[in-house]
Amino acid sequence: MGIDKYKSRVMKALELRRQAEKRLQTQMAELFPTRAEEETQKLLHELEVHQLELEMQNRDLTKGTESVFSCRRPSSKRTWEAA
Repeated sequence: MGIDKYKSRVMKALELRRQAEKRLQTQMAELFPTRAEEETQKLLHELEVHQLELEMQNRDLTKGTESVFSCRRPSSKRTWEAA
């Protein structure tokens, strides 16, 4: 593919993205009129709390996964006893 064709495709993709962003902005403005500052702060707080909850759940799941895998590995004591 020539450089000109590549540049043309990139420009088309950028224009498509710009149009999509503009359309989304219009749709969001229609669906969600300007919020009061207090409501915005409340929503931001809820999002931050939810993010922390997800991080804590992820940490717990990671620990559980590590625990399961460590139980599956034979300990050196059991390996020596089997030998």
